[in-house]
Amino acid sequence: ILNEGQIKKVVKQREQHEYRLRRRTTLKSDFLACIEYEKKLLDYIRIQKRKLGIKKKGVIDSGCEQRISFAYDRMCKRFQGDSQCWFAWISHCKDSKSDKTLSKVYGRALQMLPRNPQMWISAADWEFTSNGNPQAARTLFQRGLRFNRTDKAMWIHYFKMEILYVVKLAERRKILGLTMPHENKKGSVSVKSIAGEDTAAAQVAAEEAAMNPSQSAIDAILKGAIPCKVVQYADQGKFSTCQEMHSIWTLLLFFNVHSKISSL
Repeated sequence: ILNEGQIKKVVKQREQHEYRLRRRTTLKSDFLACIEYEKKLLDYIRIQKRKLGIKKKGVIDSGCEQRISFAYDRMCKRFQGDSQCWFAWISHCKDSKSDKTLSKVYGRALQMLPRNPQMWISAADWEFTSNGNPQAARTLFQRGLRFNRTDKAMWIHYFKMEILYVVKLAERRKILGLTMPHENKKGSVSVKSIAGEDTAAAQVAAEEAAMNPSQSAIDAILKGAIPCKVVQYADQGKFSTCQEMHSIWTLLLFFNVHSKISSL
């Protein structure tokens, strides 16, 4: 795949990048340059393999992928409080479809940046839309709101998620006759206890989530009990301006249209 001259050039480039990463004054741009080089090298190798008709993944492919992940890991350890570093790693995991690594990255990122609403929103959205685990998404929103109680975006995204959950639940019950939708509980984002979090409240929420819902509880969910409760809590001093209230009521109108599915 690579000739002798190309191999020497690769070795030299990697040595130069490694030297920069080991300096005391290592910059974020040094890590990004190393990652970009490895990605371009990996793309070139894949193109060459396609030309040669080689389909099997080899050592050279795995080596590049490991170096990319290791560089992201080192960058995030060096710049723990920089959300751009974490989001860059998250984006890479999504592009490479590395769900197992992605769940771990989200967990670490939320440990380091508990007061970053966008990180909680991103993690919860991935759990709900990609990992198929509404309960994990709900838990992430609830934990995130303990640190970001007055963040409008978090409340609105949480409300949207609960609305979509009701719609999906109603549609699934109608088509398949299931009591509750299947939830993929493998590889979900796990966040350890964070300093400053109300651990007692978190424990109660976890215990309630583990309980099997009764039919009456399911009926209440289908009628929109959870989204309405979210609005109730959000409205308790969290959304006072007309513009913010307009956003909430716009979502309520959206819910009123789609909740009709539950009556079918």
